[in-house]
Amino acid sequence: MKNIIFEKFVLLYLFSVLCWSCSQKNTSDEISKSFEADLRNFMLEFTEETNVPGMGFAFYSDTVGTIMLVVGKADIENNISLELSTHYPIQSTTKMFLSIVTLQLIEEGKLSLESTIDPWVDGVPNSEHITIRHLLQHTSGLNPYQANTEFIDEYYSNTEKKFNRDDFINAGLAIPYNTENFGIHNYANTNFLILANITETITQHTIGQEYSQRIFKPVKMSSTYYKPEMSNDTIEIIRCYKNGQPIDLERTNFLSNAAGGIISTLGDMMKFAHWILDNKYYIPMSSELIDNFTVDDKTFKYGFGLEVIKNMYSTTLLGHAGGNPGFIHEFYFSTETGEIIIFFFNEWPSEGGPQFRAALDTLLQRYR
Repeated sequence: MKNIIFEKFVLLYLFSVLCWSCSQKNTSDEISKSFEADLRNFMLEFTEETNVPGMGFAFYSDTVGTIMLVVGKADIENNISLELSTHYPIQSTTKMFLSIVTLQLIEEGKLSLESTIDPWVDGVPNSEHITIRHLLQHTSGLNPYQANTEFIDEYYSNTEKKFNRDDFINAGLAIPYNTENFGIHNYANTNFLILANITETITQHTIGQEYSQRIFKPVKMSSTYYKPEMSNDTIEIIRCYKNGQPIDLERTNFLSNAAGGIISTLGDMMKFAHWILDNKYYIPMSSELIDNFTVDDKTFKYGFGLEVIKNMYSTTLLGHAGGNPGFIHEFYFSTETGEIIIFFFNEWPSEGGPQFRAALDTLLQRYR
């Protein structure tokens, strides 16, 4: 008799747990659907108000799960809709990938953060004092090649000429070096192009090969590529615009080479974010970061290819943004909440950035 009563109790308990589990799942599904609907409306309203052709957004939290949405056009002229599978340039978010490869080489004992760069470079001023750490943190004092207006004018006007990484580096080095800037943060792609050359010398592989073996394949980023090394370029990439006019993808989006040459998709970048949050990549935190700059009243810090932004969307975000006048990509995650926030526009509105972030913050707060 006692066994029968006990068995009935167990069955009742299991039934209760099952009902509770189903109820929780239904509640979670409802929250996820509600968030997705609100997010889509938010995206549609913002792109319509600002005349942005297209926008992609990916979000993850324990509350709503994974949501990935796109609205608008990838190509206005050919009336091509933006899809989740559309490739886009992640721009300077590429610096996170090069930083990861560099830190892995450091873990393997092939160089150190305090290694000076003089054994690997020629003609770089102050190279006997500039270290790998300085390159990663943009504190070498080297100038951005974009500041060499004569070179940039030639780059855009001479479309027949093929430019390589060293051309960009030399353009930056052509600007007189000021030793007073050594140790002070000055964001410059020149740092990461030199770092790419050093990495290739050490590994005897190209940067693209290192990205593929160390990151793309382990993370299963099957739709991600290093654009400058693509020999058979048949992949359709989102078209980008400035003031409503299409810009030259080859000349603008991939100007930054190893400092910004990766193309990817929302799905692959979401995989990358989870890979980082799952501690597959050790990220040096505050002790390795320096005060950086302030934008829209937000204080930034910059570490090894990694920005830290406090009080963005009511949390502390880590990651990297990238873009040019015809594109913006932001890739952030929170070690506090576990949230992942990724979005891009194929034309960043000249006005509306602060309003966008404030409205997005309000939306996210409702679902936390």
